[in-house]
Amino acid sequence: MFMKTSHLLFSILLLLCFACNSKVEAQTKTIFLVRHAEKADDGSKDPDLNEAGKVRAESLATILSTASIEFVYSTNYKRTRQTGLPLAKQIDKEIITYDPRDASALDKIIEESGTSRILIVGHSNTIPGLVNQLIEDEMYSQLKEMEYDKLFIVTLSGDTSDCIVIKF
Repeated sequence: MFMKTSHLLFSILLLLCFACNSKVEAQTKTIFLVRHAEKADDGSKDPDLNEAGKVRAESLATILSTASIEFVYSTNYKRTRQTGLPLAKQIDKEIITYDPRDASALDKIIEESGTSRILIVGHSNTIPGLVNQLIEDEMYSQLKEMEYDKLFIVTLSGDTSDCIVIKF
């Protein structure tokens, strides 16, 4: 029951956030950033999601179903691609991979996506840095090893940026 209620509340919040006139909307870019969901402990460097991770990935797709996401970006690891896959399937788009070690990767993502809404899936040590880069402030630090439930929503409009963090 809690998950359904939180999804409904989050969907309403998203609708309120995006209820703006078309002129402002055309100038605004909204970027959703999330760490991959829970991974299997299989000893490999590229594990799949575990069952809880698969549920979280589906939950993320449900939550973002009303956000009009147009592109899904992911690092080239199974756990990140699998986290973005349910949403990518839902919006009928391929996942676009990016290299988190490339300092200009975020600039390329922003440029390629125009003024759309995008999801970026990364890692505990990359997502906070990307958020900081977007908001031009060192506000967020590396996520804890077991922290999979934060969704960062960054809004860029002209010279201003804003970030909210939601647990899901």
